[in-house]
Amino acid sequence: MYGVFTESNGQADLDVTALITESGLCEADGQTTIVLDIKESNGSSISQETRPLEIPIVGEPNVEIFLDLISISQETRPLEIPIVGEPNVEIFLDLIFPKGPPIFFLNGKKLQLLSPIDKDEDNLSHILFQLACTVKSTHKKKTYPVILTPIGTTVFQNVLATDKDSGANGLVEYSIVPGSQFDPDYANSGRLNTADGYGFFAINLPHQGQVTVNRTLDYEKTQRYYVTIVATDKAKNESERLSATTTLTINIKDDDDQNPSFIYKGCMLLDGACINPEYSTSVSSGVLHGVLNISPEKIQAVDMDTINSPIYYTFVSGVPDSYKEYFRIDPDTGAVHQVKAVDTSTTKLFNIIIKAQEISEAKRSTTAKLAITVKPVDANPPEIVVSSTEGFVNENSPVGTNVLDSGGNPLIVTVEDKDFGPDDPKPAYTFELTTPFFAIDKVGHLIVNENNLDRDPPNPGKFRFQIVAREKTGTAAMQARQFH
Repeated sequence: MYGVFTESNGQADLDVTALITESGLCEADGQTTIVLDIKESNGSSISQETRPLEIPIVGEPNVEIFLDLISISQETRPLEIPIVGEPNVEIFLDLIFPKGPPIFFLNGKKLQLLSPIDKDEDNLSHILFQLACTVKSTHKKKTYPVILTPIGTTVFQNVLATDKDSGANGLVEYSIVPGSQFDPDYANSGRLNTADGYGFFAINLPHQGQVTVNRTLDYEKTQRYYVTIVATDKAKNESERLSATTTLTINIKDDDDQNPSFIYKGCMLLDGACINPEYSTSVSSGVLHGVLNISPEKIQAVDMDTINSPIYYTFVSGVPDSYKEYFRIDPDTGAVHQVKAVDTSTTKLFNIIIKAQEISEAKRSTTAKLAITVKPVDANPPEIVVSSTEGFVNENSPVGTNVLDSGGNPLIVTVEDKDFGPDDPKPAYTFELTTPFFAIDKVGHLIVNENNLDRDPPNPGKFRFQIVAREKTGTAAMQARQFH
């Protein structure tokens, strides 16, 4: 703190100016500068007072601040230095004159002259001095620091704590400590993946409440962190230090760091994305089909980030290269169109690579395989072939048990089509049964499909039903076979 005295005309008032920061012990109460007036001495008079009468500083001299001067009657304007603190109770004050002998002494917060001053004779325009203020070190702790961010509040920048104590007791340091994994917020976070923020975040400057990232964050793994922050005062005796705790909730914002993924039921998943996705369809030789029926589902890809960028579909390559003449893909929907009829003499199979790309700055993408079979002219109807039209299974057999023929071998169902040669790719079929008690698995075995098969009345003991085969990429039913 610095003081500057300036003499005025006439009564030759002297202004005292001191630079002050925010209010507190040894600080100016609500002011950034201190101005005090004092009249020029009349002869040898040194009894004039300053205005204000006392220095407006917080603290009681000789109790909380140190004062080195005795009382006299001179006045300044204002009479007291505007410093926060009760002299000798809360603070101790001292005047320092770095460029000459002392001119004032202190009476509490009042400035008193030690010798007469004359503006003209002394060529005096201002007086520069320093005011030293010390917070009394014997101040007893009375209050805990208080965190200004309530538990559970989401904070994006700074954590702030205040302590009503003064001096070192009022200084606060911040730290991050391990949190409780049994906090109710962990259990009630719904679909969010949550974790303790200890280790992922740090406070590198203990005196500041700035939380910084300490480890790599991945939105796909954890969307919310709970950071336990402790604010501790700096009482000299560690056993007397008090603290307060709050929980900082940090929600992680998703970034565009995930490739899109094709999605369909039954695909092999890794971290929620389909691995090596494959689609298939078929066209008849010499027939123009238009929009193709794709198996296992329509072609669709999604952005794996929550940004949910739109997807753009393209063909990037294919074998044979002539695929471009016959097929195109809708860039917005992924629907595949046949634009020209193809003959089996050209090829019997197209393998095409589809790319799904995000419409975003990153332009992340993924690929899938599309197999298009060219079927020969349908001159012969397909035929369902069963290894036996009669099968056997024990009652109460579990679901998935094979139905056996009379020789004890699994009963097998296949489809044959004389339109296809030995080297032609065969279409895939699905089977429909007119009973819910049995089904056909992926390898064509007839299996039990429901529990509690019972041969005793009123149960039938013997089932008679039909099997219908259907191409996965077609709509027409194939030949039906009766089975018992």
